[in-house]
Amino acid sequence: MPEVRVVHTGSLRSDVVDTALCVTLAAAMDIVINDATALRDALTHRAKRAWTFPSSGRTHGMHAGTHDVRREGFALLALQVQRDLGALRFAPESLSLSEN
Repeated sequence: MPEVRVVHTGSLRSDVVDTALCVTLAAAMDIVINDATALRDALTHRAKRAWTFPSSGRTHGMHAGTHDVRREGFALLALQVQRDLGALRFAPESLSLSEN
């Protein structure tokens, strides 16, 4: 969080509440980003582990190819969380205090 060097002397109660809310949301975003990073890491680990599991082939009128929802599911979830983390990293910047 950036340090504030100037305090506006004519601030209203809503200004103080808005500032406190921005600081609280920025701190909460740090927690969300840390938890999402841990989730991504866990999903990546699980996907790598599931890759060694034996899988069955599908034979419903098509050639028998391996198909395992666990492998694809964990890997796709990890990729989606990674994309979401990219967006989350910009959230604290948008909550920063204005320089009015």
